Amino acid sequence: MSKIAIRTKNLTRDFGSVRAVDDLGLEIPAGIVFGFLGPNGSGKTTTIRLLLGLLEPARGRADDLLSLAGREGVTIFLTTHNLTEAEKLCGQVGVIRAGRLLAVGHPDQLRTNSGGHQAVILGRGFGEQALASLRERPEVAAATFQDGRLVIDLKKEVEIAPLIGLLVKSGAQVEEAHKGKASLEEVFLSLMEEEK
Repeated sequence: MSKIAIRTKNLTRDFGSVRAVDDLGLEIPAGIVFGFLGPNGSGKTTTIRLLLGLLEPARGRADDLLSLAGREGVTIFLTTHNLTEAEKLCGQVGVIRAGRLLAVGHPDQLRTNSGGHQAVILGRGFGEQALASLRERPEVAAATFQDGRLVIDLKKEVEIAPLIGLLVKSGAQVEEAHKGKASLEEVFLSLMEEEK
């Protein structure tokens, strides 16, 4: 089991009537790059100030383990708006909104937990009838045009050949198809939508 470099328990901080950090519990292993993600005003900076001892918590605690991190390996606590960068660099990420931790784990784990399977199809002639037919399929969560591509969000890992066949039957000309996982940015946006 790896050593814990940063641990918070029930960490809470209020500014007047605004709860900036709400009962935050984190365990960040030593020697990893941890990405702390969230929109403006979500509590990222307040959490970092609490961890650095620049602010006192209203409740809970953060373990000052920098001496342990120095002996056991360097841990980097990164906060960024660049989700592509976070996906490449971070061994673990946490997503915060309105002071509450929504999800924490490896980017692959968050993609898996969110459903995160996609098919991206390039071509022409994707009409509304074809899109409607795709959206009615039980394995399809959504089908949208994004940046000139047809993006099909899948509810689970499935074969996409039947979906391509449906498009071709509707008159579409499929030039290229890729199956893969959603990006960390798409998972992040999905988590933000769920919280609204």
